[in-house]
Amino acid sequence: MKPLPARNVSASPISTTELKVEWIAPSSGGFHQFDVYVRIGDDVHGRTSTMNESFTANVTGLIPGTFYDVFVDVIFFSVTSATAEQNQIPTIPDLVGNLTSPPTFPTNMTSISWSPPQFGSADYYRVTYTDSSGETFHNETTNQTSYELDVVYGEKYNVEVRSVFAGYQSDPESRETVISPLPVQSLQSSPINTTSIKVSWMLPSCGRFDQIVIYVNSSKIAVKNVTVGRVTDAVVSSLTPGTIYTIFVEVVSFKVTSEITIVDDIPTFPDRVNNLTSPPTFPTNMTSISWSPPQLGSADYYRVTYTDSSGETFHNETTNQTSYELDVVYGEKYNVEVRSVFAGYQSDPESREAIIFPDVVKNLNANQSNGNQTTQLDVTWNKPSGRGERINISYVGLSIASMNEVSVGFDDTTATLSVTPGNTYNITVSVISNGLESDSMVKMNAKPAQPLDLVSIPAIDNINVTWTPSDGFIAKYIIVALSNAMEQYRMDISKDDASHVISNLSPYTDYDINIYSIIVDVAGSDQESERSLISDRTLAAAPPSPPADAAEGFSSGQATTTSYTFVLPANTFSSDNGPIQYYAVFRTTSTDGGAPNVNGPLEPCDKAGVAECVAMWTDDLGNPATVLSGRKKRQAGNEQISFTLGNGEMTQSPFPGSPTYTNVALDPNTGYRVAVAAKTDNDELTVTPWSAVVQTVTPVDVGLIVGLVVACVVIVILLIVGFIYYRRTRGKRKDVPIQEMVLVTSMERTSKEVNLSEFMKLFHDLEDEEVSDAISEEYAVRPSAWTFAVCGPAMHPLL
Repeated sequence: MKPLPARNVSASPISTTELKVEWIAPSSGGFHQFDVYVRIGDDVHGRTSTMNESFTANVTGLIPGTFYDVFVDVIFFSVTSATAEQNQIPTIPDLVGNLTSPPTFPTNMTSISWSPPQFGSADYYRVTYTDSSGETFHNETTNQTSYELDVVYGEKYNVEVRSVFAGYQSDPESRETVISPLPVQSLQSSPINTTSIKVSWMLPSCGRFDQIVIYVNSSKIAVKNVTVGRVTDAVVSSLTPGTIYTIFVEVVSFKVTSEITIVDDIPTFPDRVNNLTSPPTFPTNMTSISWSPPQLGSADYYRVTYTDSSGETFHNETTNQTSYELDVVYGEKYNVEVRSVFAGYQSDPESREAIIFPDVVKNLNANQSNGNQTTQLDVTWNKPSGRGERINISYVGLSIASMNEVSVGFDDTTATLSVTPGNTYNITVSVISNGLESDSMVKMNAKPAQPLDLVSIPAIDNINVTWTPSDGFIAKYIIVALSNAMEQYRMDISKDDASHVISNLSPYTDYDINIYSIIVDVAGSDQESERSLISDRTLAAAPPSPPADAAEGFSSGQATTTSYTFVLPANTFSSDNGPIQYYAVFRTTSTDGGAPNVNGPLEPCDKAGVAECVAMWTDDLGNPATVLSGRKKRQAGNEQISFTLGNGEMTQSPFPGSPTYTNVALDPNTGYRVAVAAKTDNDELTVTPWSAVVQTVTPVDVGLIVGLVVACVVIVILLIVGFIYYRRTRGKRKDVPIQEMVLVTSMERTSKEVNLSEFMKLFHDLEDEEVSDAISEEYAVRPSAWTFAVCGPAMHPLL
């Protein structure tokens, strides 16, 4: 008996070559095993037997993507049941073949392709692709073996293609692909310094990228690359100065680069010049500087600029040489800069400070000041060219060691130096600018100073001259004596002397004495100082003795009770040895003859107990001698002179240190002898003999004379008062002119009574100045004069 068939047979694909078959055991009866197989038509493609009570079996070795009919037989003791089946059970389709998807795509519309499965069939194909974020962008089907992807620039995708058969998908055939990023836009580049270039751009207009890579290429040799993030500029450094570069910029996304963007001919700044040779100071105003080319890179040419101390740019020049001639100004300070220039770009400057020596003064002269100016030298010059701060004048004394300095402004052209007379100086005129100086020298001596304060002491045949030594330096003195403009004496004197005796001169002769200093000037010649002049006269010899009868006329003078006046006849004393300058008048009460002693002390007459004395000193004209007289002109002899003894005058002796002489009054009724001594300008006196005795007058009774005079005065006053009173009381006109009045010598007697009070009033009016003046005008004499006119002569013959 056949076993019952299996129930509810079903099958499902497990893979491309295997189906899983499931069923339910027969509703009744027994079974030992199950025989499971698949067929395409009558052809069996797979078979398996199982005793598995799980009622499942896998049939393998099938063809992918193929429909199979599934059969299950129940076997019981070798008896096969009726067949249970399930038709059109597909296997999973096979993978697509030859999937073509390049790893990178240059555009955002990219085609992929594949070939159908190698085994079996596919109804259509499923294409899926996801970006780097894992988000599925597309899940599409197609019955074609190619597909156009819709992607983003710079994105990375995982692309999968599956074949689909009877609703079943094969395993995917996958590829990873990256879409090329877009390049940067508006690429620009410029140098920053000698070793760096700045590159800037605009980011790609769309898409994504990971980084931007910059390549710096010089002569097609990559020398540097810089990787930056999502920025719009970058600095490429460590380049070579003065070099042309090409800049390449790439956008990178998932290691895939965009098209390269290029900018050409970008230079770096040139390097500094080397070994700039510019000495710190220059002696002239045309000065060369030099340098070496840059150590690295190149330079097309060089730019030279130099500015003065004011900051004004004087020059901005270019040269393709490595040297340059500066056109500068004397005394100026410059900042000199040299730059290398490459592709229009300048290097940093190599600079030096250059100071030009100031110009020297021109036509330097030193001159002695005009006149008797011995302590100054005038220095003159022409103004130097260029610039300067000041001019220093230093001068070093040679004859007398000294060093001095003065400063004047740069525009000044003169200076006055304070110097030592007679000293020779090395004079250096220095133009000062910026600490430098240019020197010019001249040599000049100051004028010698003249000797001063000349004092002369004459003698009969010589004059001793003393002076204050000249200031400063001298080599010697020269002293010259002239008489009547003729040189009588000349002598060189040591510079150390301050006095000299001019000898062998003529007595009583006028001399003009010149003394001056001598130095040897810078030309080797003697130079004289200004001359100091003193004029003097040698002393006269003592005058000749007067004749023996010289005093005979002295006793014929006029005597009073206390005085005596006599005359010295002309030419009593000779002037052959010089003019008379002074006279001394001697007196004595001695009756002895002879002459006064002029060799001993000359005692004044107011000194008690002297036998003979000097009453007075006069000059050559008889005037009282109170000061020493100056020199006198030569004459034949003395003039006639009148001397009065006893007039009380005070006179002064011409001898230094002598006392004052008072011409005291003579004693009345006393006999005196007189004599006269003459003095020239030496110290000797020549004297006349004593005169004969002269007698002063006996005095009168003074009391009697005074009484008579007083009585006369009273009488005259009474007469005048009575006369005026009489006139006023007569009743005549009050305005009768006084000229009509007549002075009477006697008064008429009258019996008219006199009013005492009116009389006394008239008497007092007489004392009034106006009344007295009126009488004086009328009679040309004052009342007191009338008194002496009327009474005086009659009362005493001496009056």
